[in-house]
Amino acid sequence: MSDLIKKTQNFGVYIISIWLIYLLNLKRINTKPKSLLIIRIDSIGDYILFRNFLEVLKKNDKFTGYKITLCGNIAWKNLAETFDKEFVDKFVWLNRNKFYSNPVYKYQILKKIHNSGFEVVINSTYSREILFGDLIVRVSNAKERIGCSGSPDKHAEWKRNLISDNYYTTLLSSSKDNLFEFYRNKEFFENLLNSKINIKKPYFNTGGIIVTKIIRDKYVIIVPGAQNKDRIWNTDYFVSVARFIIDNYKMNIIISGSEKESNLTDLLTSKLNSNSVYNLPREVSLSILIKYIANAELLISNETGPVHIAAAVDTPLICISNGNYLGRFNPYPQEIFRNTSYIYPKEIENLINTDDLKHSNFRFKSKLDINEIKPDRVIAIINKILNPHA
Repeated sequence: MSDLIKKTQNFGVYIISIWLIYLLNLKRINTKPKSLLIIRIDSIGDYILFRNFLEVLKKNDKFTGYKITLCGNIAWKNLAETFDKEFVDKFVWLNRNKFYSNPVYKYQILKKIHNSGFEVVINSTYSREILFGDLIVRVSNAKERIGCSGSPDKHAEWKRNLISDNYYTTLLSSSKDNLFEFYRNKEFFENLLNSKINIKKPYFNTGGIIVTKIIRDKYVIIVPGAQNKDRIWNTDYFVSVARFIIDNYKMNIIISGSEKESNLTDLLTSKLNSNSVYNLPREVSLSILIKYIANAELLISNETGPVHIAAAVDTPLICISNGNYLGRFNPYPQEIFRNTSYIYPKEIENLINTDDLKHSNFRFKSKLDINEIKPDRVIAIINKILNPHA
């Protein structure tokens, strides 16, 4: 889709959205005291880097006695309802694609938010989206509407300044530094609560998750998909890596991916054609996937959600990345998780551990070819992890 068509489409969606909000605002709703809405409708990885702060918010004196509702992306519904229900009183689930393209569905979600009469709304998302989180803030009509001042992406910053900054009663300032996203969330909640937060890293408590059919032998998980095609490594390269592990380490391979990535997972499984390869059923829930990753010897993945799961459960990981959002979502800072290896195109490898990394244009987008990375570089790291004393 060309940029012009996309911009025209976005404008049409915006006009429809404003009209729906106008209709909803014709009905006055009484505010419910001590009611709080938190908005997080971004991807699985984003939620993992945010979710541990829900407990901090719930237990903070500033929000004692508040009923907390989380408006979240339905893609991680199972994850949140399994691990975070202790800190959330109610969930409102949103399908992003339907919310964007289906006016009836959009109206139903906005009506539910509007009629709830929230006293406080918090949108902690750094990359605020006018057609999603900002829109929900506007329709809420909450007395307090708190958000992040937002990322300095040039294509988005001026739009927020022009259109949606005034949807908020308070915009908490953000550091201009290229912070890792976990630290960005920590910064937001420290500013919101006016207190230091002692959480050092994302984490899950997987003790209560029972998996009855998990492979008992040692295994490596491979994730061949990603949201963006620029982040997807060549399937044949994954085949080479998987065969090396099977032949040299006699370990099983579990292949994992979402329903949308079934073409990639099925293709990889077919090409390997081995009794040592298992294609994880796509109906397996996120909570079960987390348990699988927690018990793995190693995760090998493109830059996508399971990478953040591995870091949260302390499973060694290799991430193959073209450097998109460098510094913000990758690589993991060593003080958060040391047992991680990122493999980038050479142009980015030359920036690592230099001051140039902090100021690189890759912090917003990378157009480098991920397939510049060859299997031998990944295999060298596999040997260091699986055979550290060689």
